[in-house]
Amino acid sequence: MTNIHWRFFWLIILLTAGSIYAVATRKPKLGLDIQGGMRVVLRAKTEELRSGKWSADNLETTAGIIRSRVDALGVAEPVIYTKPDHDQIVVELPGIRNKEQAIDAIQTTARLEFRYVEELERDWRHEAEEINGVETGFEKITGPDGPISQEELEARVFSKDPILTGDQLEPNSRAELSPQGTVIHFEFKGDAKRDFESFTRSHIGKKLAIFLDKRLISAPVIEEPIPGQGVIRGRFSPEQARTLASQLNAGALPVPLELEQQETLEATLGRQAMHQTLIAGLIGLAMILVFMAVYYKLPGLLADLALILYSLFAYSVFVGSLSWLGFPGVTLTVPGIAGFILSIGMAVDANILIFERFKEERLSGKSMRAAIEAGFKRAFTAIFDSNVCTLITCAILYHFGTGPVRGFAVTLAIGVLISMFTAITCSRTFLLILAGTQFGQNDRLYPLFLGLHPKLNVTKRLPLWFGISGLMIVPGLVFWLGMGGVRYSIEFTGGTEVLVQFNQKPTVSSIRSTMQRAGFADTRIVLAEGNRAFVTTPRMTQEQQQTATRALESAGGRVESLSSVSGAISRELKKNAITALVISAVLIVLYLTIRFAIGGVLEGLKFGVCAIGATLHDAVLLWGLFAILGYTLGWQVDSLFVTALLTVIGYSTHDTIVIFDRIRENLRHKSRSETFAEVTDRSIEQTFARSINTSLTVLMPLAALLIWGGPTVRVFVAALFIGVLAGTYSSIFNASPLLVVWRRLSDRKAPAAAGPAPQRSASPAPKPTRPAPAPAGGGAQPAAPQRRSPDVGDSESASDRQTGAAATAADKARSRKRKRRM
Repeated sequence: MTNIHWRFFWLIILLTAGSIYAVATRKPKLGLDIQGGMRVVLRAKTEELRSGKWSADNLETTAGIIRSRVDALGVAEPVIYTKPDHDQIVVELPGIRNKEQAIDAIQTTARLEFRYVEELERDWRHEAEEINGVETGFEKITGPDGPISQEELEARVFSKDPILTGDQLEPNSRAELSPQGTVIHFEFKGDAKRDFESFTRSHIGKKLAIFLDKRLISAPVIEEPIPGQGVIRGRFSPEQARTLASQLNAGALPVPLELEQQETLEATLGRQAMHQTLIAGLIGLAMILVFMAVYYKLPGLLADLALILYSLFAYSVFVGSLSWLGFPGVTLTVPGIAGFILSIGMAVDANILIFERFKEERLSGKSMRAAIEAGFKRAFTAIFDSNVCTLITCAILYHFGTGPVRGFAVTLAIGVLISMFTAITCSRTFLLILAGTQFGQNDRLYPLFLGLHPKLNVTKRLPLWFGISGLMIVPGLVFWLGMGGVRYSIEFTGGTEVLVQFNQKPTVSSIRSTMQRAGFADTRIVLAEGNRAFVTTPRMTQEQQQTATRALESAGGRVESLSSVSGAISRELKKNAITALVISAVLIVLYLTIRFAIGGVLEGLKFGVCAIGATLHDAVLLWGLFAILGYTLGWQVDSLFVTALLTVIGYSTHDTIVIFDRIRENLRHKSRSETFAEVTDRSIEQTFARSINTSLTVLMPLAALLIWGGPTVRVFVAALFIGVLAGTYSSIFNASPLLVVWRRLSDRKAPAAAGPAPQRSASPAPKPTRPAPAPAGGGAQPAAPQRRSPDVGDSESASDRQTGAAATAADKARSRKRKRRM
């Protein structure tokens, strides 16, 4: 091995040791469903607002600001919903260590105001405010006769309009340590920049008072015109500065909030559900390890080792091993653990792609080491492009999303980055180590002749594949659009919350059984201290409320209150998630347009649009199927289904790009007589084994979770299982055929070529020759390279010639550059 590979080897050893240390010394952050948390009820003090200034929309806006603040605290998977009848907002937070600080960060109005106070230029003074000898981070204002009362400030300062407010700030404020202490950087929006510069220019030498919730932070002297950007220097600690910066980014609350209730919550599912999921995950992992070892032999065993390292590295990041870089870790919920198990199956994909490429290179006659290097090199473009598209989706979802959508984006991005590292670095290093030994030169240790290469002729049966897709999609559309089959859970629709006091400590399962017998199948149950429980159902009529009351009383409970609650998934969250998906689809199309523009920008655009088209097929199919299951079996669309849908979209795009990458490569080296349809068929056949094997490694842990994972994640896993099957089908039988259809439509519009196209007879491709066995003394003797004859097809089209010519020209240009360098 070269020095660089030894460096990678020792880097892997170092990362493994560090990850083991992180896992051994850090405890994971667990969600509400596993360890419970804290429940806070806040009431909007609408009596302090002017008449007509409050509505239910204001309450939803306030809840959205609180959600942004909770996200900034690093609390993942919170539950936030409103009670419009009582102007209340309920916040449920898992694993909070400093409860008082969290409540203060959520409850503070955070209205920032920039004011010019003439009295500060004359007889008023300001100095640090202290309580019991500790600075509060604010300043107190005093006059000749002592401290200025709040009533006097209201009359002489706050009765006037401020110069500017925090509502006019860009959401990019940040805290930073400086030699003068902790400062907060801020920037005004659009016209406010000009207004701020104009004011500071005309008030040089004067004091600018900065108030937060009508308390003075600081009053610095304006030394020069400020062009819309600046810093706030206050007497706050770094933690206070970070909290304030996050509050400014989230926005000021439109109304003061009052803490009405605070209590501890028990786990909604408990550790038994977590243990069920973990056991199912271990079974699924074992299935993957056995499959890889049996099918891919020695490389499969090395992939197993890389997969174990992937699991270790990813879990160490989840528990906070990168906290020194500002990443606090991930809150683990039961569905989140299931998603992590799924990511293990998806992480095998890069290894499978590399090993399939290695087989081709070895069968072409290259030495073992050269075949390994070439296999990694040729697989890298597909790995890179597919993962970049996934990361684009993650970045957009994180930017626009909140709560569970943002958590999904972070988890998926971590998995993608670590899986790329383990496949490209770990697997490659291990293979090259073995290739340098006599043991590793034995071809029998490699699956050179094991694989699926069926003669599918996909492009010759386009009506069949599109017809199958139509048969799968149309019934779902009928149930969705015509019969209202989609059943939304109370996370979307809201419902009625019942507070029940029990004589003895209840369990979630006993309450759920009681409600199911009374006719309430969809319930959310949260246990609180003092033998109390919050039971949320879909909105109940007066008669249903009486039925639920009688059922709960018969189970030893006493109903203390009933109130209407909003959905935990707000309209804004849904809108942002849809916006994020649309923007990410546009960016993926643009990226693929650039990366696949071997025959021009239009050719690249075809690849991008067809990839998104196949992804849309999978999303509509899954949504329609849940409409059918919702109508017939009562299955519901909830936040877990949304997560499953996002996962399927990412998987489908990833799978499609691998096939497109092979089409791109084959177009560069195709013969002039080979048509685009023939190239497409050949590419599908070459990647068929990879597509099937990747799907199997993803479906194995999902099957284990379906069987042994318990009812908690069963619907979620079923959605993933169906979606992966749909994604595999569409990437093979929809995405590439769409390319062929588009190409044929383009050819019809193009001018006809002069003269009839030459006809060719079919000639079967020769089978690859087994490499010669290694001599007794050592290395393997490579077989002679094999050339594959063109597949059966039609004459070359004008656009085929254009693409081929462009690729040939590019190859010649690269050759000339290499010669000049030599």
